[in-house]
Amino acid sequence: MEKFDFFEAIPGGFFIYRQDNEKIQYINEELIHIFGCDTKDEFMKLTGGTFKGLVHPDDYDTCTRLINNQIDNHSRKMDYVEYRIIDKLGEIHYVEDYGHLVTSNEGNLFYVFITDVTNRFLNRMIKNQAMSEALEQHKIINRALESTLYLYREIYTIDLKTKLYKIIYPTSSSTNTIGNYDESLTKKINLEIIDRKFSDYADTMRIDNISMLLKNMNSCEFKYRRKYKDNYEW
Repeated sequence: MEKFDFFEAIPGGFFIYRQDNEKIQYINEELIHIFGCDTKDEFMKLTGGTFKGLVHPDDYDTCTRLINNQIDNHSRKMDYVEYRIIDKLGEIHYVEDYGHLVTSNEGNLFYVFITDVTNRFLNRMIKNQAMSEALEQHKIINRALESTLYLYREIYTIDLKTKLYKIIYPTSSSTNTIGNYDESLTKKINLEIIDRKFSDYADTMRIDNISMLLKNMNSCEFKYRRKYKDNYEW
């Protein structure tokens, strides 16, 4: 019966290295492939056969510090770190490293499983960048609004399809959540807060009329009396 190599069956890279001098004692085929190498000799030449040579030089100090801190504070001597590696072609990959320090007759050995998470990491970076850009745009809009809001009593947005309103300034003027259009607010605007005595303006503020006007122009202006407490104001 052919001898079964458990470490070659692991779905990911696996290696063993000494704690004292960081020399690599064992590698599986998947680890060789992660580094873009074809043979064990290629891998050993690329990395120098040590854990330090395996890790991106800019990540090594942080990586070893995190490993040692976790090993010192974990009852089972386990660690988890993320770092970069450089393959044979000079391309950078991001990997996750799950390590276990084991005491044996040969000394203290790290048993390490790593997996290439480059695509996931880059996707996360793209999402974070998009979120960062959206947040910056939001800040710019807020700064612009803050510089002009003192001119306005309230600011509304209207969904012309659903015919619903929401108040976006001041946020405390309504119980509706920002981003959600409020049916009760729509009824309030249409039926209560517009002074019905000025029928021309009341008719102008109907959603259908607003939609008709906006078909032919990018913006339009309306004058009407709004009810605040017991009084109407322009």
